[in-house]
Amino acid sequence: MYRKILIANWKMNGNSESLKSLADYYVNMLTGQQAEIVLCPAHPYLSLVNDIIKESNINLGAQNLSSFPKGSYTGEVSGEMLADIGCKYVIIGHSERRKFFNEQGEEIARKIDLAVQNNLTPVLCAGEELNRRRDGSYLNSIKEQIEKSGILKQKNAVIAYEPVWSIGTGAIPTVEEIAEVVDMITTMSKAKVLYGGSVSADNSRLVSGIANLDGFLVGAASLKAEEFYAIYKSLSG
Repeated sequence: MYRKILIANWKMNGNSESLKSLADYYVNMLTGQQAEIVLCPAHPYLSLVNDIIKESNINLGAQNLSSFPKGSYTGEVSGEMLADIGCKYVIIGHSERRKFFNEQGEEIARKIDLAVQNNLTPVLCAGEELNRRRDGSYLNSIKEQIEKSGILKQKNAVIAYEPVWSIGTGAIPTVEEIAEVVDMITTMSKAKVLYGGSVSADNSRLVSGIANLDGFLVGAASLKAEEFYAIYKSLSG
């Protein structure tokens, strides 16, 4: 059965109490089979969330993984560790990782390879800066990010289109603009294609109708239980 995907990226937010409450709510409310739910807490809370969701149809995801398989890399978390703790998905190449930690194509490609080696589904984030949107080179920018990542050679993968200028700003491309990028990605890859970038209860129903769009990667709204539930309903009908 084909199912759309809804990924919650909680970023560096929450604590044991608040994230336990969110996970409990989602286990009780997101019970349909039309959409696959993935919760991505910060690394310290992976076990806590996994204990809550492991008997449900919700999957666990991580927000990042090391570009090294194992060894003396203080502070890093390997793909093997993530898989061992129960993760099924891992977000790679988010624009915040690119901006604040200078992650680039080669490092991102290594992370994708290590994710796949550990049976984790990589969720590659790709999107344009505002200047690339304005000068008309946005499709080339996104295409280059995807090609350099090496994700096109993977059989089981997800690509999330996240225009950098939209993340956390409340601004969102038009349906036609999103559809244009989604169409380009689907011609390049057999990966499932998601949209992320200020996804909300207000815009998700309209955006979810885009052909070839397989779901959403949701940031801030995923920390608001009722709003995330509304986004889920927009996918599951």
